[in-house]
This record gives sequence, C-alpha cells and structure tokens, in this order.
Amino acid sequence: MGADKLKATTAQMFFIHGDADGIRLEHVAEMFRLKGGGTHGDMGPRAASRLAILPDTTHVTLMQRMPVIVPMVNDFLDAKPQKQ
Repeated sequence: MGADKLKATTAQMFFIHGDADGIRLEHVAEMFRLKGGGTHGDMGPRAASRLAILPDTTHVTLMQRMPVIVPMVNDFLDAKPQKQ
C-alpha cells in the first residue's frame, strides 16, 4: 500500500513489529505517523492507531509471541474512540 493510500484510509490500524525484523523500524514508524501516531500523547489526544515493537522478535518468530500479542490486539479492538 502506498503512503497516500495509507494516509487516506480512515480505519485505525495496529502496527506490530519485531525489533529484529527484516523490515526497517523507520519504515514501520513512518506508516504509524501517516496514521496519526508519533505525537506526544500526554499533551493532547492520542492517535486511534497504535504501534507495538516487540523485543527479540523477527518476522518469523512474531507468531511465537501470541501470548503477548493477543491481549494487545484485544485491547485495541475493544478501545473506545477518544474525545478530541
């Protein structure tokens, strides 16, 4: 998905990435910023989209991290929209 299409998509997104993944962290962070992330959440509303970087995790071993990932995904899906 191109940056323009990602930014134009209105759906909130949850980016989950391993710190040892072959995809550059900078790329994932930029996608998160395109969805409104990367702002100082204590100084204003937080983005509806989320980013999680899992330590000692690769693209392949991400699937072994389900005990960590599932609760985060459930919390994301259950979250109520924040007041702006």
